[in-house]
Amino acid sequence: MKSVRFYYVRHGQTIFNLTQKAQGWCDSPLTPLGISQAEQTAEKLKDIHFDSCYCSDFTRARETCEPIMSYHDCPVIYHKGLREMNFGMMEGEFYDSTTPNGMKVSWRKRDFTDMLGENREIFDQRIVKTINEIYEKANDGDQILLVGHRGYCMEIMEYMFDLDPKKHDEICIERGIERVPNGAVMIFECTDGHYSLQQIPGLEDLSIDDLRRS
Repeated sequence: MKSVRFYYVRHGQTIFNLTQKAQGWCDSPLTPLGISQAEQTAEKLKDIHFDSCYCSDFTRARETCEPIMSYHDCPVIYHKGLREMNFGMMEGEFYDSTTPNGMKVSWRKRDFTDMLGENREIFDQRIVKTINEIYEKANDGDQILLVGHRGYCMEIMEYMFDLDPKKHDEICIERGIERVPNGAVMIFECTDGHYSLQQIPGLEDLSIDDLRRS
């Protein structure tokens, strides 16, 4: 039997988060608040032993990873497979654009292939391939830190754990929080190739059964 626990951290607030612009493969640095969020997450995770850390190679993820790793002595691997979804020519567009080909409509469909980006199938395949490769390289009992992005985290929950995005949206609206807040931590495990979600980022008091598709 081989069991591995993953801690997935979303990066802190960025300039593009603040200005409500699409940020997939384009990049922007953390704001002062984003740096503070990364430091707060580092404080929360400082007593957890990590055997390795895999981080998206984008600046916003690196800047979030640095304060966390200041408490830990393990290798950091910057991995392109942990990048956010590629929005193609929609990179840098305002999220609230509701035109037929606008960012909001394209995000709901998760299809940016007409704009030289990724669609959901390509994105899901990349996510599963990356997570499985990391699992295969790990040893039984390892705890692994992953630092990445909001859309990536949501897609893990929806695709791998059958989370209902509508239920997720509704409860986050009720509580006045963003889905997968900046600096939030998702925890999941893999035992002999079978994945299970242990903690929903920003909704730590709920279980996946509360948000699973009916």
